[in-house]
Amino acid sequence: MNRISRHSMFMSIAEVASRRSTCFRRNVGAVIVANKNIISIGYNGPPSGEPHCTGNGCAGPSGACTRAVHAEVNALSRASGGGQWTWSMYCTESPCPACARVIVNSRVAEVFYLNQYRLIEGIETLILGGVVVWRMTPSGYIINFNSGELVDLS
Repeated sequence: MNRISRHSMFMSIAEVASRRSTCFRRNVGAVIVANKNIISIGYNGPPSGEPHCTGNGCAGPSGACTRAVHAEVNALSRASGGGQWTWSMYCTESPCPACARVIVNSRVAEVFYLNQYRLIEGIETLILGGVVVWRMTPSGYIINFNSGELVDLS
């Protein structure tokens, strides 16, 4: 059996976290890592203490969910520790523009994503904010978003 990379392991954990989501539209998971250790996990869903989504009344006129707190924001709000290390974030989807702004204002230095969200503005916001963006393939390859180059970050 081949040993998977840490990047693949963290992304797999983000995928498992996404399965906790009760959102009918999209299930997203996020993992924050500092110095090769997980410091926080999040998934999208209603604010703490509110009822889970039922599929009725969750979407606004555009079809977008109006209740969910996004996985990236949930993970950041629960993150603590990590010492002096900057953080890496692993997301099952590339961040939306609103989440990207929150990420830029955090200790996250790099974002790895598996699937690209329909709005590219989130990625652009991250890059303009100095966050390095990596796209991961389902097989574990890592691609630098800016250059399109396949990289080895092992």
